[in-house]
Amino acid sequence: MKKTGVAAMMLSTAIAVSGITVPVCAAPGQTAESAQMQEQPQTETEPAKSISDEDFAKLLDFVKEKWDAGELDNAGCTITPVPVRVKDWQLVLSLAVLLAAGMACGYAFGGSYPMEWTPLDNSAQDEVQSTKAKLLELGFPEAVLNDLSAEDIASCEGATQILSRTEDKPVNDGREVTTQTGENSYQIDTVYDAKELRLTGVAVRVKQTDGTERWIIFHHFLWTQPMNYCGTEAVQLWPNGQSDWWPDGDATGRVLCGRDGQTLAAAYHSLDTQDTFTTDFFGNSQSSSNLTGTFSMPRGSENQRGYVCFPIQTAQEDTYVNSWVNYTHQNTWAQYPARTARDSMWSSSAFKTIQFALQFDATEGRMMY
Repeated sequence: MKKTGVAAMMLSTAIAVSGITVPVCAAPGQTAESAQMQEQPQTETEPAKSISDEDFAKLLDFVKEKWDAGELDNAGCTITPVPVRVKDWQLVLSLAVLLAAGMACGYAFGGSYPMEWTPLDNSAQDEVQSTKAKLLELGFPEAVLNDLSAEDIASCEGATQILSRTEDKPVNDGREVTTQTGENSYQIDTVYDAKELRLTGVAVRVKQTDGTERWIIFHHFLWTQPMNYCGTEAVQLWPNGQSDWWPDGDATGRVLCGRDGQTLAAAYHSLDTQDTFTTDFFGNSQSSSNLTGTFSMPRGSENQRGYVCFPIQTAQEDTYVNSWVNYTHQNTWAQYPARTARDSMWSSSAFKTIQFALQFDATEGRMMY
């Protein structure tokens, strides 16, 4: 309690002990007689004594003297603490358990894209057997061709040339190997004992019924080993067109896997364009629109694979096609805040992005690399 409050208490006590009364001040619009009547007790007591100005001044001096002497420091109210019903560590533990439970539910039920998997039915390919046979004759990789839908095979009718490239890429971090190259010099290399992701790019030159030509680009991926973690995945085609070539139709594709001795297929969770914005060192902003497909593989599956294809148009002369694919894999559930592969291609340690390019001279019909 503050000293002013203590002084007021001491003053009121002294007045009560002395048996004197302090004149009552009337409120605005109220007479002194009516105010005094309100302050009178209901029962009759001994006549109250009035205090003179001199006695009131002495009383104030007495209180001030006690104040200056420090005798009022220990005066005041006693505060009795309420018994603690919930201890601090119990409250912290309860909050931690609730947070852990919420995160577990989020990772368990929201850690993958919803997919509609159905048994693979390739009976429709019987209707495009002639086109499929022609593609195999021209050099279309058979493993990739078997994964295509009948509609995508039919779009290659009239094919005259096939260009393709395949490369196995590691998704793991590898291990470092140190080699001594001199008396005091060493070379550190990263060695990959396994390269789990096989990426294939295929370009099909098609002669259309009106005599014009166009190319159809296929980007295919295959996990040669089961995924270490089935979370969210993304396939981004980058860039989505340049000045001398550009997309000429909708992109199509699907994803496949094996589970319990059966081949399953599903459409991508999403397959659309994604706008990205970048800023260079000088502060210049640049936007681009890239085709991105998102999906999740079922837990316990194997032989995970899929593809994306789209037709392009090229300029009349000297056209070089650089069709890049960025495959993003989620390698762990441990991340906070939780994000998806589409949003974390380059910005999270929980994801790893693998790049692959199909580069060819569309005018002369030859691979560049």
